[in-house]
Amino acid sequence: MLFLLEDINLKLYGSPFPTAAVITGHATGSGCLFCLCCDYRVMVKNFLIGLNELRLGITFPNWIINIMSNTIGFREAELALLAGRLFKTDEALKVGLVDEDASDRDVALKKANAFFEKLETTPSLARIHTTSILRNRVLEDMQRNMNIHVESALFEMLHPTVQTQIELHLCNLKKKKD
Repeated sequence: MLFLLEDINLKLYGSPFPTAAVITGHATGSGCLFCLCCDYRVMVKNFLIGLNELRLGITFPNWIINIMSNTIGFREAELALLAGRLFKTDEALKVGLVDEDASDRDVALKKANAFFEKLETTPSLARIHTTSILRNRVLEDMQRNMNIHVESALFEMLHPTVQTQIELHLCNLKKKKD
C-alpha cells in the first residue's frame, strides 16, 4: 500500500501533463500529499488541509519536506510540519498551500478549468521542460530512496508508541463524529 501511495505521488508530481487538485473536503495526510503533487490547488471554504503525521510519531521523508518547503517556504513548512498543523482554507490560501479558494464544488471546478485554459497559450514543451527542471531534485530523491522511505514508514507505523498514538487519534475522530 505504501509503495502504491508513493508511486502515485511520484507519477503525479512528475507528470508532463498539467494537474489540478479540486479540494472539496478535508485533505490531511495522504490527501494533502496528493494535492501538493499537483500544479494547482483550489479548495472549497471551511475545510482543513495539512500534514499531521508527526503528531502520530511518523517522520517525514526528504521529498515530502522538500515539496512542502517548495510550496509554502522553508520556515512556514518547518513550523507546520513540526506542529502537525492543519490549515483552514483561508490560512492555506494565505501561506500558498492552495492557490485559490471557492465557495463550493462547482466554483472550484470552474477555477481549475480556468487554470487549464490559461496554460493553453503556453507552449507545452517549454512548460514540460521547465517543470522537469524545477522538480528534478525532488523527483530523483523520490525515485532513488522509495524503498528506504517505505521501510522507514512501516517501521515507525508498527512501533507500539505510534500504534498507541494512531489509536488515540482514531478514538478522538470517532468522538468528534458522535
